[in-house]
Amino acid sequence: MSQEIIQLHNNQIQKKIIKEGNGEFPTKLSTVVIKYEATTLDGKLFDSTRFRKGNFKFQVGFHRVIEGLEIGILTMKQNEISIFTIAPDLAYGAEHVGTVVEPNTTVVFEIELLSIDKTNDLESKFNLLNDTKSEGNTLFKEGQYDPAIVKYEKCLELMKLFPRTVLTEEEKEKIFEAKKTNLSNISMALIKLKKYQISLKYCEEVLKTDPENEKAIYRKGICIGEEGDFKKAIEILTNAYNLNPKNNSFKIKIKYFQKRIKKDQERRKQMQKNLLKKK
Repeated sequence: MSQEIIQLHNNQIQKKIIKEGNGEFPTKLSTVVIKYEATTLDGKLFDSTRFRKGNFKFQVGFHRVIEGLEIGILTMKQNEISIFTIAPDLAYGAEHVGTVVEPNTTVVFEIELLSIDKTNDLESKFNLLNDTKSEGNTLFKEGQYDPAIVKYEKCLELMKLFPRTVLTEEEKEKIFEAKKTNLSNISMALIKLKKYQISLKYCEEVLKTDPENEKAIYRKGICIGEEGDFKKAIEILTNAYNLNPKNNSFKIKIKYFQKRIKKDQERRKQMQKNLLKKK
């Protein structure tokens, strides 16, 4: 096969495929098993799985190996053998490694990727999170609010399994949005169950990190209103409506609680009349 040189990561890594692999590439958090030999550019060997008991197993993304090696591994398929020439910035930098690798040394790794386990990789975790949320949504639509809450709570637990130290800013934002969505979903299911005080706590949890979250504000207004503080509910919903007059849900609930106030006033008047009649 062709010994074409493939440039990676702004030409800081050069890859040469010795033997083609098959199947999928590993992804972040995949567990891989490799054989390798590491040398300097002039061929001096400084590390190898031959020096170890068995092959080398590690989870991609946890920085157990040099950055250049992690980048290279993500371009390999199972059973592939490739040689990676890695610039110092993605290797050992200014460090002195053993008696062979001087500071600012370019290193060469010959890697054989023996196996890939994607059971707990980042993609699988996100898929499980999305599937669990979808199951909760289905239960919610069917009116099964308690089981739906269980699914949404499971989503919140699953989020704790994401190792934040290996996440990009985009991935962190994805988790942040998922957390808000599931907290908000729980609050809505609790409203359906008329558990307003508990629901309010979930609304407040969302609003701690996103004070302008319209769904959380809307549900907070509902909870406070259904607990009997109609004026406070109207105040909350009106402030939100003034910021976004296009959201008709606020307007509908404001009118609803205004009617509740009117009915409450009428009820009190009737009670006073009844008391006067008794006298």
